[in-house]
Amino acid sequence: MSSLAIICVDDQKVVLDSLTEQLKRNLRENYEVEGAQDGEEALEILEELQADGIEVALVICDQIMPGMKGDELLSQIHTQYPQILKIMLTGQADAQAVLNAVNTANLYRYITKPWDETDLILTVQEALRRYTHEQQLAKQNQLLQELTTSLEQQVEYRTAQLQQEIDERKQAEEELQLLLTITQAINEAPDFEGALEVALRKLCEFTGWSYGEAWIPQADRMALQCSSTWYCNRAGIDETAIAALEEFREYSEGLIFLMGEGLPGEVWEQGQPKWISKVSVDFNDIFFRWQLAQERGLRAGFSVPIFTSPNSGSGGAVELLKKDKVPYQQRQLLAVLVFFMLQPQQHEQRLAELVSAIAAQLGNVMQQKQTEAELRALFAAMTDVVIVLDAQGYYLKIAPTNPALLQKPAEELIGKTLHDIFERSQANIFIHHIWDALNSRKTVNCEYSLTIEEIELWFGARISPIYE
Repeated sequence: MSSLAIICVDDQKVVLDSLTEQLKRNLRENYEVEGAQDGEEALEILEELQADGIEVALVICDQIMPGMKGDELLSQIHTQYPQILKIMLTGQADAQAVLNAVNTANLYRYITKPWDETDLILTVQEALRRYTHEQQLAKQNQLLQELTTSLEQQVEYRTAQLQQEIDERKQAEEELQLLLTITQAINEAPDFEGALEVALRKLCEFTGWSYGEAWIPQADRMALQCSSTWYCNRAGIDETAIAALEEFREYSEGLIFLMGEGLPGEVWEQGQPKWISKVSVDFNDIFFRWQLAQERGLRAGFSVPIFTSPNSGSGGAVELLKKDKVPYQQRQLLAVLVFFMLQPQQHEQRLAELVSAIAAQLGNVMQQKQTEAELRALFAAMTDVVIVLDAQGYYLKIAPTNPALLQKPAEELIGKTLHDIFERSQANIFIHHIWDALNSRKTVNCEYSLTIEEIELWFGARISPIYE
């Protein structure tokens, strides 16, 4: 049995089951995950775990629940167990509840529903690391307080060691925050090129690198062509240097690299990032690009491939600073990112691993964006209305296929329920069919009539279940 536990609280059983299942799957057997459907049950579970000698490291709680609200529960827990970290889930923009939890419960983070599994797991993992480290730090501080003045040398050594741990933790938190920021921005990007622009810009700003570009496979996947996306980090460089970078970019736009040619082709062939500490003309100088780079003042470079794993998705969260173990030959190349610096820069292993981790995360998100683009094209060719509802009949998504067939504009339907739109009897029929589809895991066909402008019209519907 694990010595640390997580308590999840949500009055909706479907949401609670999904939350606990995601945590168990990603955290495996390292933590005990318990679920409660209200505040009273959560407090009972907390007391039982404490009595069994199991530390509760984290409570993840929904805000809107019958009886005791989420902020009230978290405040009560904080009063008794201030060391437990708290995360609030909310499906509504309730700023006052979040503020109450921050002021009275020392809220660690809040996450809006529906959540992204990758962001949820990264947030939970960081909270658990923080809890473990703070407990260790508290024990170490207690030990330091017990030392006498005769142990000054040992105290100084331990203090220095603690400072190093704090510095490393701060650096790791900054890097994790960068990964979270880029991942969120990439998720919000409208398309593949937009996601590449986000990655290039964020990485150049974080590292101080001067120039970033992307190379993407041609349609036949036999060569790499220069993407229209690139970034020039203008911070701290003069107009002459900027003009030189623009000339280098203009020259590069017309080039095509086969596998193994130039830095992009070599990284593609090897499937691994490559650091160039010194730009020199003798490095695989196809099309004299390295010679031009040297003439334009570029001194160092770094390149990393972006692959997508065959089984990537919401469950394939990338762990920060850990190498992807899926062979690159089994993955599809999406792009090769290339960066240049105006100052000589030696190889920095941690920085290279950070950028590689972000590239891996970008690959997973890009696969989703490609799928979304294909679905958008498919929906655009449809004449029927495509609607995504949950088991309770809430409108979650509406594909823009044929808005004329909707009862109301799509933006007015999102967040509403079938009972808000249809008469109670008709809404109940739809809910019944939805549950038939979910329970049977099969598509359910149904017909129904609506009276529109005193004319009875008949419609047909196909209800298909969606499972992760």
